[in-house]
Amino acid sequence: MPRYFFNLHNGLGPILDEEGQILPDIEAARASALTGIRSVLADELARGGLDLDGRLDVVDDRQEILLSVSFEEAVAIKRPTGR
Repeated sequence: MPRYFFNLHNGLGPILDEEGQILPDIEAARASALTGIRSVLADELARGGLDLDGRLDVVDDRQEILLSVSFEEAVAIKRPTGR
């Protein structure tokens, strides 16, 4: 199975994944990316903020980007209606 690395890019700058994860396929890597982003955003919310201007790049062992997932893709934002 391939090893995927998850490089985070947000307001703090790039944070490169040096360990990676062995996963069965790119769909599993995308699911893991979404989980990781949601964890980052949950930490931000716990501190009272939320910055959706970030992304997580899934790369292979040659650091070639296989897919990029924006923070916005990881959450559904519902706004109040009828106000």
